[in-house]
Amino acid sequence: MQLNKISILTLCCAGLMACDAGNGEGLNDNGRPLSEVGASIALSPTLDSLQANLFTPNCAVSGCHSGSSAPLGLSLEAGNTFANLVSRASVQQPGKLRIQPGDAINSYLVQKVEGASGITGNRMPRDRARLDQALIDNLKLWINNGAPVSSSATGSLPPVVSQSTPASDARLSALPASISIVFSRAMDISTLEDLTLNLLSAGGDAGFSDGNESALIIQPTLSADGLTLTLDLSANASVGNPAIEDSYQLTIKGEGAAVARDLNSQVLDGDGNGQAGGDFVLTFRVAASALLPVFSSLEADFFVPNCAKSGCHSGGSPQAGMNLEQGNVYNSIVAVQSVFAPTLQRINPGNADDSAIVQAIEGTILAIPQMPFDNQGGIPQADINVLRQWVDNGAIP
Repeated sequence: MQLNKISILTLCCAGLMACDAGNGEGLNDNGRPLSEVGASIALSPTLDSLQANLFTPNCAVSGCHSGSSAPLGLSLEAGNTFANLVSRASVQQPGKLRIQPGDAINSYLVQKVEGASGITGNRMPRDRARLDQALIDNLKLWINNGAPVSSSATGSLPPVVSQSTPASDARLSALPASISIVFSRAMDISTLEDLTLNLLSAGGDAGFSDGNESALIIQPTLSADGLTLTLDLSANASVGNPAIEDSYQLTIKGEGAAVARDLNSQVLDGDGNGQAGGDFVLTFRVAASALLPVFSSLEADFFVPNCAKSGCHSGGSPQAGMNLEQGNVYNSIVAVQSVFAPTLQRINPGNADDSAIVQAIEGTILAIPQMPFDNQGGIPQADINVLRQWVDNGAIP
């Protein structure tokens, strides 16, 4: 079994308006004119208007694209929309941008709301009437105008990173021979050098601030149109070696004395907030498992998707009293006595072999059926090994 995030999260924007033709045309679900939604900003092809008329009332609603746990990190609340959409790769289809400035047809967000062929999952809004055409038309016009952050900013947006290969948070089988970075504007190659480019290996612990990192050798070249930066990594001995598992972090500086600039001397908008400045940071991992031997990774990508299912370890009456929903996992398992194997702790910090959960997943404990019960034996051994590593390292929160 491959560990996947619950797919329904990627489709959850159930609050999108369902305006049908006829006497409901131009009205939202409450029967109010579209132009009166939100902050009473008339519908127009600007970010402020689309935020008020489209994103806030239809997407940034409770349980959907809002809050710190928004699906796929895609919060569409005011102040977050631009950074999370414009020139950002889609998680469902990483080869496409959610919003590609100047190109509405090839913007994945437009394809999703129009239900274009080839999208992953359902048209948005899911299981509802198609989004009112007036909203779609103004969204497309805003994108074709360059998706400016304000009505006065058309043509003056700072450069951003539009796409990267590998994608952010990718898992690779080995360190690649090169990294490719695509910018939204032609860059000045003289500003893309040692002071602005930095690639680190984590030293095996997935962290980049504990002093055991190592800098890799990178040789940058820029395409003739100034849009694609290629970082040659071939001088590093670890390239192509799947036995060397580690995390890597590429930084392109947009803050500080030396920063990346485009040909008009505009500073890189590295953090994608619509304003010049901020570092662009790309992190990826070389490993047999997508998991990291740290609690946050195991909680989000191991316990929650495999165990916190309806009727299992979730809700008010979880099996064995063990709630493995987000936010409850650590206190439910670490140094807690097993109900069905009282001589064992569910997770015994420092000892994976004597941890009831590890034994249950591996199917080696008679007192407990192999877990997960609905997919016995389906957890890849590489993922179990990551869990074991975390436990043997002390099960640190």
